[in-house]
Amino acid sequence: MKLPRYTRTLKGNLYYQRDIPTRLKHLTSKKTFTYPLSLKAVTASESAIVKAHSIATDAYTLHCRMLEESNPEAFSSEDLEKAAIEVLRKMTMQSFMCDSRAETDIACLKNKQKAGVSLSFEEKAKLVAYENLWSVSNRKRETLSALWGEYASYKGIGQDTRASRRRKTRWLRWLAIVGDQQIAPNTINIIHKALDRHVAERLEVIKASSVKREINDIMAILRHANQQHRYGWVLQPPRLPKCRSITKQVLTHDEQRRLVTFCLANTDDPVAICVLLQFQGAMMPSEVARLTERDLALDALIPHVTVSGETKTTARKRVIPVVIGADAIAGGLPVTIAWLQGTTDSNHSHRIKRLLHVATGNSRLTGHCLRHTFKANCIANGADTNSAAAIAGWSGSTLGISAEMLSYGSEGLSNSDVLAGLMQESLKIHGHLAEHVCAG
Repeated sequence: MKLPRYTRTLKGNLYYQRDIPTRLKHLTSKKTFTYPLSLKAVTASESAIVKAHSIATDAYTLHCRMLEESNPEAFSSEDLEKAAIEVLRKMTMQSFMCDSRAETDIACLKNKQKAGVSLSFEEKAKLVAYENLWSVSNRKRETLSALWGEYASYKGIGQDTRASRRRKTRWLRWLAIVGDQQIAPNTINIIHKALDRHVAERLEVIKASSVKREINDIMAILRHANQQHRYGWVLQPPRLPKCRSITKQVLTHDEQRRLVTFCLANTDDPVAICVLLQFQGAMMPSEVARLTERDLALDALIPHVTVSGETKTTARKRVIPVVIGADAIAGGLPVTIAWLQGTTDSNHSHRIKRLLHVATGNSRLTGHCLRHTFKANCIANGADTNSAAAIAGWSGSTLGISAEMLSYGSEGLSNSDVLAGLMQESLKIHGHLAEHVCAG
């Protein structure tokens, strides 16, 4: 391959070498301009040589202009950036930042600038080069440990909830494996190895389904960072063994009767009020805790509550007809909400579990069993699956309870045909509890 003009080979490397014009030779001690192309003669492609040659030619042209032109105003800002790059090329970052002479020169240039003395073009280029290097050397490189804080801030995750502490613990457990790495080009490989190791270690102590939940939280944080900072990672979640389906614990019809009877006999207990709502609306305690006065319509023609606040998914925003103990719930709900907001997640879970045990005699029941029981009742009593999904907040319902409807609160829903239909389905779902069910 024939090399472009002014291109030379020296010890296997390519250089651009060109004489200074005769008219300018008296302005410089060097008669030849030399610019390394940073290419190997044997391996460089023709296109790479042409590109490097073009850059070197621009540098040569600017060098000649700097010799010939003394007025710094004759150069553009682009010329200044190119000149600064040339300064950096001739000096490494370390030598430029540590050389005492360079430090003294920069101090003198800054003093001249402060004093209002005009700087030459070469001096301006040197100052720009120094400022560019200074910003690079002081720029904080992102680390993996910082990603949790960014994610929590973006998602609005607080520090005082059980869920947030659990997610943070999962992240920190994985971070202990990978180490607090600075983000670099090879970080993606380190991430994937740490994910695989995390899975292998956790499978020894917990079920695959639990490991999957941990990995999902970790991957969510990594994906947010990848999108936020445009790292260009191609994140691949680790493979997990198939999770065996387990039989979900539900209350028998007899246990349900005993539970409802117990709760209606203890309406002064905030736990009982919470359980009544969980039982007939597949509600989570956190959803009950976020109910406001605007969400309550327990004295309406069709008693109901509206779940319109923060929810796990959009489908969880819903309207729940109250067919069991509407008056009792209306009287005890303010105290219940205050109790839920004033206690920890672990405490109210423990209190609910204890009430279920006392009421039914079954020590294996937990609050989440009430949500499973609601679904079992829907199936057993032949309820419309679309309506059941709307009441419980499962995805897939097409009843048309839109965000606009929810925003109107009880006034916009009380006379709704949709709400009337949901009431009829709720009566069917709890038909085996006829002695406790009231149409409102």
